[in-house]
Amino acid sequence: MRQKLEAASAAAKGKAAKTGAGTTRRGRPPRAGLSHWQQRVLDLVRASAEPASAYDILREMKGDGITAPPVVYRALKGLLDRGLVHRIESLNAYVVCGGPDHHHTHPAQFAICRECGRVEEITDPAVDGLIEAWTGRIGFVADSRTIEILGRCRDCAAGAVAAAG
Repeated sequence: MRQKLEAASAAAKGKAAKTGAGTTRRGRPPRAGLSHWQQRVLDLVRASAEPASAYDILREMKGDGITAPPVVYRALKGLLDRGLVHRIESLNAYVVCGGPDHHHTHPAQFAICRECGRVEEITDPAVDGLIEAWTGRIGFVADSRTIEILGRCRDCAAGAVAAAG
C-alpha cells in the first residue's frame, strides 16, 4: 500500500503545473469549500490504488512539511463530513466516494478483496431499504450504515480457480 501511494503521489507531483491565483499546487482549482490540506488529502486518497490509512497519507505529506497526525485527521474529518471520502472500518483506511462529482453522505456498502486490496463501493437502495425496515421494526436509530463484505474480487477469484485447476 505504502509503495502504491508513494508512486501515486510522485506521479501527481510530476504532473504539477506552476500555480497561479486560485489554483492548488497541482495546478487545478480547489474543490469549493475545501481547505488547502483537505484538497491535498483528497488528492492523495484519490490517487491511491488502495484504501489509504491516515499514516500513509501523513508519510506523503511530510514533503509538504506536515509531520503531525492531527492535520491529516482534521482534513479527513472534513472530507468525511462532506461525503467526499468513506472510512473503511475493517482496514482503518479511506477511499474516495463514488465518482469525481459524487459528494454526499449516504449509507455505503463495500466489497473488499482480502488478496489484492481492491475496494468497490456498492450503492443499492434495496439494501438501504431493508436496513431501514429492520432498524425501524426494533426502534433502533442508526448513526451510520456501512456494510463491509470481505472476500475475493472477480480477478483474484478467477486466479484462484485457474491455479487450482
